[in-house]
Formats: sequence, C-alpha cells, structure tokens
Amino acid sequence: MSKFPKMYLNREVAVICGCNEQAVKYFARAPKNGVHYVSEGRRKIYLWLESDIERFKKRPGPGQRPPKEEPEE
Repeated sequence: MSKFPKMYLNREVAVICGCNEQAVKYFARAPKNGVHYVSEGRRKIYLWLESDIERFKKRPGPGQRPPKEEPEE
C-alpha cells in the first residue's frame, strides 16, 4: 500500500521558508509553478509538496530577473 506524500499549506510553507504568507500565495497562484490546489475560484487551498517548496526556495529574489540575452551584431 503506497503512502500519500506529505502536503503543506501556505502558512506552513511561509514558516518553513522564513518569509511572509503573501509571497507564498503569489508563487502558488502562477500556473507555471505547478502547485496543486483544491476547490475553484477565489477559495483555492494550495497543497504544497516537498518539490514545490524546493522550487520556491530556489526562485530569484525580489527585484532579480533572469539575464537578458544581448542581440549579437
């Protein structure tokens, strides 16, 4: 019998990562980040896996963007 993976809520992820809950919610809302959720519309409950938390920790810091490719002349 397989076990379900441990899942975390936004508040728990914020405590684990040492940041505010708003940053966690903003990351979870972006479809490209792939955080699972339950329900629809405005009342979504995000369910974070260990892999989601690791991706969140590795995200660029505030104000940092990936380097732009310079056009070659």
